[in-house]
Amino acid sequence: MYEDRAKQMFEETPGLEVIEAIHEDFDVAGQELLEKANELLDTEKKKVNPEVHNKLKDFGFKRAEAVVKVEEQEKAEAIAKAVAEKVAYYFEHYPFNKFITREQVKDICKKYGLVFGKTEWYIGDIPEKNQMEIASFEVREEDKVSERDIMIVATKDEFDQKGLQLSNGWELKELPKDPIVLYPVSGGFLIVSKWGAEADIDEVQ
Repeated sequence: MYEDRAKQMFEETPGLEVIEAIHEDFDVAGQELLEKANELLDTEKKKVNPEVHNKLKDFGFKRAEAVVKVEEQEKAEAIAKAVAEKVAYYFEHYPFNKFITREQVKDICKKYGLVFGKTEWYIGDIPEKNQMEIASFEVREEDKVSERDIMIVATKDEFDQKGLQLSNGWELKELPKDPIVLYPVSGGFLIVSKWGAEADIDEVQ
């Protein structure tokens, strides 16, 4: 599915438009996450009747389908609430750095045939604009996740692949060079910097 969509995009879409599409997918990921979480919360509120649920439990119906279903709904609501709070938190404290989850990064990489790896493996260029964005980025002390590496999304040929291999078998497609630096935080990443189309204007014309 992802490979078919990517193949069609590369055959039909000019390089600059592909870059814009990638940036758009990264930028809207957090907002989509928030909207889905809020939608789930609204749906679950309509389904759950706490008074009936508690009465059934009091009468010993702890394993009945109706009770188990409510328990599952409450768990889903708790997860959705946590997601909504996390996304809102990053929106508030990092208004210039979009939030994205690891799963969303994986989906975008599969969609466009990109590679996700440590910045220490990156051997491509860093335009001056992006150097400044990276150098000026600061994360709050309470949001640091020390055991995780700062990552970058780029094309496969922008990584030093000596001693490395792809563990997911994703099909790679040729792209205009368009790296995206991701800083690890609880629940996912903050987008630190994206190489813009202006960095490769000569290459993609």
